[in-house]
Amino acid sequence: MKTAAVLCLCVIFFSAVQGFSKEQREATHKECLAQTGADEETVLKAMDGEFADDPKFKSYLLCFGKKEGFHNDAGELQKDFMRAKLLELFGDDATVDEMMKCAVEKATPEETAFEGCKCMYAFKNKFVDYF
Repeated sequence: MKTAAVLCLCVIFFSAVQGFSKEQREATHKECLAQTGADEETVLKAMDGEFADDPKFKSYLLCFGKKEGFHNDAGELQKDFMRAKLLELFGDDATVDEMMKCAVEKATPEETAFEGCKCMYAFKNKFVDYF
């Protein structure tokens, strides 16, 4: 089984920013798959930019975001936390400002996580050096 480090850019991003080990990412990945019933193949396809409009996949993304602290228990984005972690990782206000444009609350927490991940995918090349 592939680890969470190769599954979805936003999942990788959340874990890397938090400094989680490969084992921690794998455990969170397995827990969120079990909790949401998401299909692992759907999660894998997101790494190539194919984001399935699937409620279970959206729940998986929210699950991961909550466990990493980017969403609170109610599913709301923790923008100050997110910005601080991005600044730690990149140290560049201009890059962080662009990435923070992805942090937009949508109609549901699941939609927020889903649309945020799709938006963050545009920055995939910026993360290469961190993984």
